Amino acid sequence: MLRSLRVRNLALVEEISVEFEPGLNVITGETGAGKSVLIGALALLLGERADKTLLRAGADQCLVEAVFELREASAVDALLEEAGLAACEGGQLVLRRTLTAAGTGRNVVNDAPATLQVLKRIGERLVDMHGPYDHQSLLSTEYQLNILDAFGHLWEPRAAYERLYEEYRALEEKRRALAGTDPEEVSRLIDLLRFQVREIEEAKPEEGEDAAVEREHAEAAHAQRILELADALRTCLTEGEGSALQALAAAQQALAELAGLVAAAGSWREEARSLAVQVQELQRTI
Repeated sequence: MLRSLRVRNLALVEEISVEFEPGLNVITGETGAGKSVLIGALALLLGERADKTLLRAGADQCLVEAVFELREASAVDALLEEAGLAACEGGQLVLRRTLTAAGTGRNVVNDAPATLQVLKRIGERLVDMHGPYDHQSLLSTEYQLNILDAFGHLWEPRAAYERLYEEYRALEEKRRALAGTDPEEVSRLIDLLRFQVREIEEAKPEEGEDAAVEREHAEAAHAQRILELADALRTCLTEGEGSALQALAAAQQALAELAGLVAAAGSWREEARSLAVQVQELQRTI
């Protein structure tokens, strides 16, 4: 329900605050007392477009604020979540709208900025505005269904049904499209699909093998560069002049002579020989 409505510098009203109680609330007053201003203020909060002519003469800014207490807030919370806004706390919803003399405005929902479209969608869930001829809406089948769904708190089941119905219509459209296709084309399509299914079954794909396939594809795509790098490595390791293997052979000869002078050089020579073997094994692997 609407718990309170606050208006400042709107039309003829400098400032007014109205508190509402549960049940029926009636506002009375003579012509010009401001009854219509309250209705207009509420309409602004519910997404009605506004301009600076609504400001009270001499005011720089007008403000309209309403506090709603919702017994069932799930439908409004869903709209707020969709708009990226925080849900109602304790079922309380605060709407605020300001308009300046420069023509700019600001819309706030639960202390967070919101668009006019969001206010309008929330308003459609919260308030029904009725005028002298609004009773004619009762003749609308859509309006009657909305009343029944609101009475039964059926917005969520209705939304789920609408999604399923849209999926059904999409499938039905595909079925009609296939039904109108040339029989020979349908037969070719069926044969193609069967062939594709058979290929998939014969390939026996396994979960997680995508990464291995991607690696193989990357290697195949860079095969030429891989061969070039491998040749360069073999040249550096064993085949080229000044290769690592030649350098290690020269080192072994020097260490053999050094071993006769320094006892520890014998173990150094063995390490050099081991490195030469590793280099040859690396070359064969490449």
